[in-house]
Amino acid sequence: MKNMKRDNKGNGVAVGAFVVLLIMTIGVFSAYAVNVMPTYNKTVHGFMDAARWSDNATEVKGYLIQAKAGMIALAFSSDSNSKMLWFEQTISTSMETQLKQMDAQIAQCVKLEAINTTSSDYALASYTQGMKAVHDYIYDANGWGDDVAEGIYSNNNCWYIILGSILALLAVIAFFLMFD
Repeated sequence: MKNMKRDNKGNGVAVGAFVVLLIMTIGVFSAYAVNVMPTYNKTVHGFMDAARWSDNATEVKGYLIQAKAGMIALAFSSDSNSKMLWFEQTISTSMETQLKQMDAQIAQCVKLEAINTTSSDYALASYTQGMKAVHDYIYDANGWGDDVAEGIYSNNNCWYIILGSILALLAVIAFFLMFD
């Protein structure tokens, strides 16, 4: 058999395909980073972050209400789940649980608003302990209190990641074809 080598034209096509696919891959992942997650952060997570740093029960309640409204505005239904595969789904990864937890924290803030912290040291200690419990829900060692909602939002927008991954795979194939 003769030694079959690809002509320069075929190699040029592979290089061109590689460059185009690489640019498209970067574009898709950039669109995800620039458009998708900032929307979630502006609509939900930013309010969770603001609530984390506030020591006023009225402010925290307001931020939690805005975060919950953001979750609803992003069309999360109570039957949504942050896990895509059925065997990974549990009650703790459901939006129904997320919304119930948000309601419980909002109710806790309403109770804390009623405490007169100037009346006694006990009242101040109760308020401080209650605020710590709310802050522990918002953020603790296991992560943020809106992790379920963030997982659902990411799942709803996973086509960016799938498309980007397919383009990256095609770019790798085109890269290896350059040296064939």
